[in-house]
Order: sequence, then C-alpha cells, then structure tokens
Amino acid sequence: MKPIDIALTGYEKRMYYIKNHKYVAEKIKHFITTGYDKDAKVIVFGSAIRGNYHALSDLDILIVSDRLNMDDTPSIISELKNEVFNDPFIPIEFHFADGRLFNGWYKRFIDVYEIH
Repeated sequence: MKPIDIALTGYEKRMYYIKNHKYVAEKIKHFITTGYDKDAKVIVFGSAIRGNYHALSDLDILIVSDRLNMDDTPSIISELKNEVFNDPFIPIEFHFADGRLFNGWYKRFIDVYEIH
C-alpha cells in the first residue's frame, strides 16, 4: 500500500465517523447506558457539530455520568474502541465528566453540541 493510500484510508475513516456522528453517539450511549449508567448522556461537540471539520479532525464525544468511576475511563475507552467499534485507532476523542463538571466547566467552553 502506498503512503497516499494510507492517508486516504485515514481521511475516509475520519469523515465516516464525523458525518455519521449521530449513529456513533447512539452506539456509545447504548453501550454506556446498558453496562454502566442508565442515566448517562453522550454529547457530541466540536467541529463535527459546527461543520468546520477538516482532514485531520476527530470526533469529540463527552460522556456525562454521575455514576461512572473516572478511574475506569481507560478501560471503558478500550472497550469502546476494541469491542464496540472493533477499531483501536478509531478517530474519536473521548471526554468524561460528571454533571457538576459538565455544567460548571464544559458548558462554558463548548459553543454548540448535541445531547444523546
């Protein structure tokens, strides 16, 4: 495979996840709400929502839960990448917060977002 083919494959993967962010968010929400916290919210924000994404953009996902142990987030990310999406190199930036952190910090800096 030529370097340009690798670059195009990476670009196509990024665009797939960004353009299908609603489906991706619902898939993440199902995983989190059935296995960890039935009341969790999944929030998509950043360039995918603003519409100003580019070839190097990733999909920003914020999982808001008052029940998740934040020490478990690395294993949750690993499960999402390897078991839910079957791709350890998925172009998603995962963020985690409880309700207090979301309302007190994230809401001040995220200009537009979608809640799932």
